[in-house]
Amino acid sequence: MQGPRTLFRKCRRSPSWRIIGVVASLCCLMCLAGSPALAKDTFTISTSSQVYEAFKGHGVERFQKNTGAEVQIDVMTSEEAVARLVNGFSDIAATAERLDSRLKRQGYMEIPVCTDDFALLTHVQTTVKNVTQDQLRGIFSGAVTNWNQLGGPDKDLVVIVPSESSAAFRNFQRMVMEGHSMSWDVMVAESTMVEDVIRRIPWSLTFVAQGATHGKPQGSKVMKVNGLGPGDAGYPYLQTYSLVTKGKPDGLVKEFVDLVFTQSVTDHMKSLGMTPIAP
Repeated sequence: MQGPRTLFRKCRRSPSWRIIGVVASLCCLMCLAGSPALAKDTFTISTSSQVYEAFKGHGVERFQKNTGAEVQIDVMTSEEAVARLVNGFSDIAATAERLDSRLKRQGYMEIPVCTDDFALLTHVQTTVKNVTQDQLRGIFSGAVTNWNQLGGPDKDLVVIVPSESSAAFRNFQRMVMEGHSMSWDVMVAESTMVEDVIRRIPWSLTFVAQGATHGKPQGSKVMKVNGLGPGDAGYPYLQTYSLVTKGKPDGLVKEFVDLVFTQSVTDHMKSLGMTPIAP
């Protein structure tokens, strides 16, 4: 698997060398982990990093025990996960984006599993606890660049985002920015890396799926939007996680789909703040 990359956008202020050093060091450490060797006769799951971080293979051991099959999990963007399924490189895909209508017409099935709220995370040092929706759009459009514009201290606001190819980026842009372009200081390759980066950069801000934080963000805290946070009634920013199959599930694919809707797995979803969707 290709190691994580970090990009710095030039359309805003240049990031400090301290920020560059922190992120570069983090990425180097994460790249040291090798990819697992491919196994023969495996049941292959292609999954987005958001879905993977939320579930971390929960229930896979039971699936292996029940079926005798070896399981290989390949983590990538939602778009890549579906593409691997279409091209015959996986048996099932897990995605944080809705399935393209063209694939539905070709017989691919989208099976919604749960919804997961976006969490707006900021460094623990940040004193601002709430922003309005207009202020949130201003932050990610580049109009708001200092915490004093939000009632906080005179500190540069460091915006961190996941890759533009990630479902998290595209879903956030659609829901929050209403399709308008986004601006940032630091971009990381995987949506789930933002939590690791933000805790190391004071006065930073990002967004991440609540399930990826396992309900307990470390070294960061959740900021509210219009007085609402993830899990609150009326909170507007959520994603739907789905399984995608080639036609109606059967064989091992059906067994895996059935497992996802068992009480054990749905209870795990709830423990992370996600909302299961009945089959």
